[in-house]
Amino acid sequence: MLFSEALRRPVMSISSATSLGAVDGFVVDVKRPQVVALRLAGSDQVIEWDRIESFGPDAVTVADDEVPAEQKGRVQALADARFALLNKRVLDDRGDESGTVHDVDFDPESGRVTSVITSTGSLDGDRLIGCGPYAVVVRAADAANS
Repeated sequence: MLFSEALRRPVMSISSATSLGAVDGFVVDVKRPQVVALRLAGSDQVIEWDRIESFGPDAVTVADDEVPAEQKGRVQALADARFALLNKRVLDDRGDESGTVHDVDFDPESGRVTSVITSTGSLDGDRLIGCGPYAVVVRAADAANS
């Protein structure tokens, strides 16, 4: 599933059948590479991936209404908007540019990032190395194949 397809999808509580908000962004741990949380529209709140019951075609469901006011640990650090992947420059570990991130494909079951779609093509998600405020860094193509 593409990030662009999942944006604005409602996040619903199974226990109360109420909306907690809508998906507004994705928190990605590029070291794994995996979506570790969903950002909710109109707030600084995120839903951690392990709380997601299902990521369906019409809604994302979670077991209860609880949305922590504050994240802790690695998710808190990664949730900073400066580390979002979309619209960032892509540089390989040799310093060569590979376009700009247009979208990201992920597995809705596990959250695993399968590919990064750039303005110059698609890159395997396993090539991700890092993401900062300026760029996404990936392994060079020939290094990724060895």
